[in-house]
Amino acid sequence: MKSSSCFCFSLLLFSVSLFGSEKKTNLILIMSDDMGYECVRANGGTSFQTPHLDELASTGARFTHCYSQPLCTPSRVKIMTGISNFRNYVQFGVLDRKQTTFAHLLKKEGYATCIVGKWQLGKQIDSPQHFGFDESCLWQHTRAARDQGKDTRYPNPHLEINGQAKDYNNGEYGPDVVTDYLCDFIERNRDRPFLGYYPMILPHDPFRPTPDSENPKSKDGTQNFRDMVAYVDKMVGKIVSKLDEFGLRENTLVLFTCDNGTSGAIKSELHGKIVQGGKRQMTDAGTHVPLIANWPKTIPGKQVIDDLVDFSDFLPTLLDAAKSPLPTNLTLDGQSFLPQITGKQGSPRKWVHCFYRVKGEGGKFQQWARTQRYKLYTTGKFFDVSQDRLEKNPLQKLDTDQKRIQEMLKGVLHQFSDSYQPEDEKKGLLPDAPPTVCKPADRNLFKGNNFSQWTKLNGQPVGKGWTITDGVVFRKGGEKDIITKEKFRDFSLSFQWKISAAGNSGIKYRTRGNLGLEYQILDDANHRDNKIPSHRAGSLYDLVPAPENKPIRAVGEWNHGKIVAMANVIEHWMNGKKIISVFWGTKEWEGVFGKSKYKDQKGFGSWEGPILLQDHNDPVWFKELHISRL
Repeated sequence: MKSSSCFCFSLLLFSVSLFGSEKKTNLILIMSDDMGYECVRANGGTSFQTPHLDELASTGARFTHCYSQPLCTPSRVKIMTGISNFRNYVQFGVLDRKQTTFAHLLKKEGYATCIVGKWQLGKQIDSPQHFGFDESCLWQHTRAARDQGKDTRYPNPHLEINGQAKDYNNGEYGPDVVTDYLCDFIERNRDRPFLGYYPMILPHDPFRPTPDSENPKSKDGTQNFRDMVAYVDKMVGKIVSKLDEFGLRENTLVLFTCDNGTSGAIKSELHGKIVQGGKRQMTDAGTHVPLIANWPKTIPGKQVIDDLVDFSDFLPTLLDAAKSPLPTNLTLDGQSFLPQITGKQGSPRKWVHCFYRVKGEGGKFQQWARTQRYKLYTTGKFFDVSQDRLEKNPLQKLDTDQKRIQEMLKGVLHQFSDSYQPEDEKKGLLPDAPPTVCKPADRNLFKGNNFSQWTKLNGQPVGKGWTITDGVVFRKGGEKDIITKEKFRDFSLSFQWKISAAGNSGIKYRTRGNLGLEYQILDDANHRDNKIPSHRAGSLYDLVPAPENKPIRAVGEWNHGKIVAMANVIEHWMNGKKIISVFWGTKEWEGVFGKSKYKDQKGFGSWEGPILLQDHNDPVWFKELHISRL
């Protein structure tokens, strides 16, 4: 009996181990070189033949808004580390050896790791292994791109395999060699989870014929580029076939993207319009790239996803697919897009940020932040890219929605540049607010002259300590705080308030219980808290003080206030002036937050929660509380 039990237990352990290994997802990330969004037929391009990529898109998901850096090294650094170039870019051709890559993290989770293709991230012999790759088959690792004036990547390539130089002299084609190495790696590791990262050599110039070109001596750069894109597609097909051969497709996530836009020498057609390549440019021509995700039976087919994807998102997505937690000691700028491609709602990002130091490393850099439609540069230029792809006509007169988006993007640029400060924000008060117009979409939180949208903190109906008369809400005491039944995170709240002599109150938002960000309401002249700047009227309570010259009115008079909370942007307005503008999650925020009474509240300032009107046992009046979701 004892022997039988031991046998069954051993069998159970074996089964669990086998089942666990089957559930680990294999990962293939392919990134072509200089091949913009318009080069994939599934995206609406008509100049190129990409049947294998089109099939992956048809049976999986493709994104319409994936954005890279404008140049290869910056994109490679960002995609491998999940961090903005603003934080960790060093110089062209170098990845800082202190950085952590997705290969490091997946190797710790038991993955076999391999990189093939183009390196260009450091010439130390151990560079690929230092950055977490068990195996490597690379061009431009320690060796130069040219030898005696001849390019070394295509016919008869000069490569390095695991750091050892290997020259091919019998007509071999570089992309075939490195692709075959990856296919061999897949075959050798088919019984364990693996990561294959393939930053391709193709279709970067020089534009030369491929083994499949009709004219092997062609000097027609445009036709050769077409043939090179077709060969990119062929190599993708070869890798997918290898996965099929060993029954690995249903357990493998395949991602395809590109490091930047197409070469400026190439013109092609997208949705019936001629597109000029824009590598090295900050426009869509330089940064809008394809993204296709395929994983049979896990990713539903025929998905076209309009969500934004930034290159920093690949690392957390790969870790998410591997069911591996992100290390707590890493501060990443990316977020996983796995939920969206697997049919879940997820939490799509609201913006993409690009920091780019131009080649030459002279210290000059450019930055923008964007949504799918709008783009804001640190110069203040603001474009509607959907109507102005080449960014020739900055917007001048903005409507209400454009102003809201511009403010949100300003917050992003603040987050990534301590020096960013538009001209109208360089002195005490911030710009005049536009007149408050309550659109039909705005919600009057006291519609009907009652508390039907409000409760006490314990969920009970609002009692007699709060009253409404002719639209004016009065706290006369005895009922404590009240909250909205509905929760809000991104919103604009417009209101009017009036405080009694020596009185104290506030409006809290993004709350949990009675904790949350607070627009402070106070009689600055007479309340005992007036000695603490961040406790005075209009301040972000206990965090950021309102300026001394804020336009507050006398006790007993009505003040107009506004709170804007949009992503990481927090604003307080008073009587038509913006008096607080902070950016949640930045270094500046963390410095202030760490000294506040809220420092032990994880996620404070980012929660979704009710709006709270505070009872401090002092008479206070509110009216015209109108809220709009953003």
